Amino acid sequence: MFKFLYGDGAPLQIKYKEILDGIKIDNPNIKEKYFDFSLEEFDEFIKEVSQDSLFGDKKILIIKRFEKFKNKIDFFKNLKNYSINNKEILVIYEEIINEYGKREDETDKTSENIKKKLIETCESFGEVFCERIENQKKILEQYIEAELNISKIEIEELLNIIGSEFFKVKNEVEKIKLFLGEEKYSIQKINGIIIKSDEYNLKNSITQMLEKKEIENVLKTLEVDKKYYFFLSVIFEELLILLKLRLLIENGIIDNKINYNNFKIEYEKIKKYFINSKRNTPFHPYQVFLKVSIASNYNSKFLKNKIKELSLIEYRGKIGIIPENISIPTYVLNFFISNLGSGN
Repeated sequence: MFKFLYGDGAPLQIKYKEILDGIKIDNPNIKEKYFDFSLEEFDEFIKEVSQDSLFGDKKILIIKRFEKFKNKIDFFKNLKNYSINNKEILVIYEEIINEYGKREDETDKTSENIKKKLIETCESFGEVFCERIENQKKILEQYIEAELNISKIEIEELLNIIGSEFFKVKNEVEKIKLFLGEEKYSIQKINGIIIKSDEYNLKNSITQMLEKKEIENVLKTLEVDKKYYFFLSVIFEELLILLKLRLLIENGIIDNKINYNNFKIEYEKIKKYFINSKRNTPFHPYQVFLKVSIASNYNSKFLKNKIKELSLIEYRGKIGIIPENISIPTYVLNFFISNLGSGN
């Protein structure tokens, strides 16, 4: 059987494992052989697929990094010349996501046509699976809505707190159902029983720092978790969102006193600038709206300088000049000392 799997992120890897495990269950003694097409292992694959075992031993031939292979359509033309009845062929195609969270075929018409033709060709050979982060989010949202009967804003808020790892979400939802019984859901009721993700705890302490100019919680979190580079990535994203909002305010595109209903309308025009790097989809408008008042407290020059400092810290850490366990707490301690003035 031929199987073609394409997509991105964790959903792609989870589905890959699921397919592979399924093949092994159906064929306990099946032999695996891997081919990396980014290393031009096409000839090795053709040599393997052209060999027929005298004893009828089944094999699974796994092609990785097929997206790096130039002659994709020609590959299938060649494959038609061989018998693959006694073999399982699994092709992995990881889609390229640009810095704006868009796939290559979404931004380029030629790439879109090639991808469409490729998928049609694969469908003529066997099964095709698409597993993307954006699809995973929809599945999670539908699952939570069905189980807890809550609004989209509440779903987004819950996922923001507990993370989006499927099995963790499932466990937390079951816990919430047992805890609430017949009671109506509210985040205040379940806040004490759910396990918050590391990212949420860190983001929460960073938000408090930026909103109230309190650095103690951030320093305590860093001291306990010691996730210095994780802190760098989280605060970089937070500051970048604030900078984008501040520039929108300074250019009169949004008002710093805007209400949520009006912000939702404006957000449709600007959401392409607010991509969640983890999910490759725009943040929910309410998440971004909550940061408007924070962005109003800083001017764009200050935010730009703080982002530049992060890049310098990362560079110095990588070349070994100043270790991150010193440079990052120092960055937090001095964060407001060089404040270049209020945004108002």
